[in-house]
Amino acid sequence: TVSGYVENITFRNEDNGFTVLTLSSGKEDITCTGNFGYIGQGEYVEIEGEEVFHEIYGKQIKATNYKIVPATDELSLKKYLGSGAIKGLGAVLADRIVDKFGEDTFRIIEEEPERLAEIRGITTRKVMDISTQLEEKKDMRDVMIFLQGYGISPTLSTKIFNNYGTRVYDIIKTNPYQLADDVTGIGFKTADEIARRAGVEVNASVRIKSGMCYALTEASLSGHTYLPKEKMVETTINLLGLRDQYLNADGTYNMELLDNCFTELVLEKKLILKEIDDNQAVFLSTFYYTELNIARMLLELNISTPEDDYILGVKMDTVEDMSGIHLDD
Repeated sequence: TVSGYVENITFRNEDNGFTVLTLSSGKEDITCTGNFGYIGQGEYVEIEGEEVFHEIYGKQIKATNYKIVPATDELSLKKYLGSGAIKGLGAVLADRIVDKFGEDTFRIIEEEPERLAEIRGITTRKVMDISTQLEEKKDMRDVMIFLQGYGISPTLSTKIFNNYGTRVYDIIKTNPYQLADDVTGIGFKTADEIARRAGVEVNASVRIKSGMCYALTEASLSGHTYLPKEKMVETTINLLGLRDQYLNADGTYNMELLDNCFTELVLEKKLILKEIDDNQAVFLSTFYYTELNIARMLLELNISTPEDDYILGVKMDTVEDMSGIHLDD
């Protein structure tokens, strides 16, 4: 574990958060690499990782985790404000601000930003610009710290913040499974773990509804565009680990809550229910409309003549016999 100020950011990939930075620990400058969801020059951070030796760049810390420590002492405040993290605010103005307001600097900027105009060289326009930038960065830092408490990696935390902003607090509280729908890189299992940490009950309706969609998504990996309703229910129950709670003594399922969740998903148009071969078939709406669109396009391409139909039929019979696969009409 190493700690210090972010002296310089050598490289940063904004898509995945991979960063190469120089950390000033007071005794030495240390090169650190890893996925840092949000980090800026002048931040004081604690980094956990593995010490490695690069044949060109020498000793480095390959970060596995990190924590931003809020700036409180005057030196760290000057370093952060003067680091370039706030556009238009250099080292000279940062020193003047901290020399005037001391450790109360952040409170002044957040609650009484107009007082910054007391500093020589800071206009009213610059006051508002500094306040806005710091508030935006504060929101992101707060969200990152909040999400770390749910075991979410900095890289995913950045994606979540970019998608929701400060709305993420309400989403985690009301329906963490929405993350799996909206954020690339978060699947049902990750959302389910976040929900568990957030205190969502194992048989909560939001969990069961998300589990039904997940069951159909898993089935699609085996080539199924739908499942019979009974099979979908059984798969959902097994995936969610609810077999003991919902299986009756006679081998049937207690369908009351399950049916309510299913009906809600149909009304929300997330699931499509169709009759196929006298069975209730359940589609994810995306799969249903994809299949429907393919069928329509095939009809539009159907410009064959009777002779073509005969030749096609012979070829199809041959292919089916060779493959052992027989297609429906």
